[in-house]
Amino acid sequence: EFVVMIDYPIGIAENNIADEIKLFPNPTTGSVKIELPEGKATEITVYDSEGKAIFTFNTNKNTGKNLDINLSGEPSGVYNFMFKTENRVISRKVSLVR
Repeated sequence: EFVVMIDYPIGIAENNIADEIKLFPNPTTGSVKIELPEGKATEITVYDSEGKAIFTFNTNKNTGKNLDINLSGEPSGVYNFMFKTENRVISRKVSLVR
């Protein structure tokens, strides 16, 4: 008689970049602060409520971790921030209010 034991992994420990991207304040009256993880090349694109790209910025591993985007010249509404990394696309929404 023998016993077979099967060990199922319950998860994989990995660094989740989606949890590391922070935007504030939300809602905002114009200025949006972005905190990005260090050492990750990221393309940031901001879309207005009609889906038109209004801002694009590329970071690299040497770019600072903190960015400030000024939406004060844009109309009130919901703006979609898309973050593209090497293997992920992360979306965050920010409300601009006057």
